Amino acid sequence: MLKGVLRILGRLAGKRPPKRVVLDTNVLIAAAWNKGSASRRIVEACLEGKDLRAVSSPALRREYEFILKRAARKSKYRKSLQHLVETA
Repeated sequence: MLKGVLRILGRLAGKRPPKRVVLDTNVLIAAAWNKGSASRRIVEACLEGKDLRAVSSPALRREYEFILKRAARKSKYRKSLQHLVETA
């Protein structure tokens, strides 16, 4: 019920809560290596938090960290991805 009330209040205020998304590790890797990719735009939207909000579980967070250490270790975008993982 509280979610419904918050949704209605948000609509009245002209704001909608960001959609919650679970990001596959492939999205993080593609975002790290390709600036113009759809994956990068999705990650950027999650970092901004206006339209999308990344969510995860402890197990998924461990998977992200494991993959990022290897696949994105040389990427300049790694710090942004690390921030996303920590806040999801």
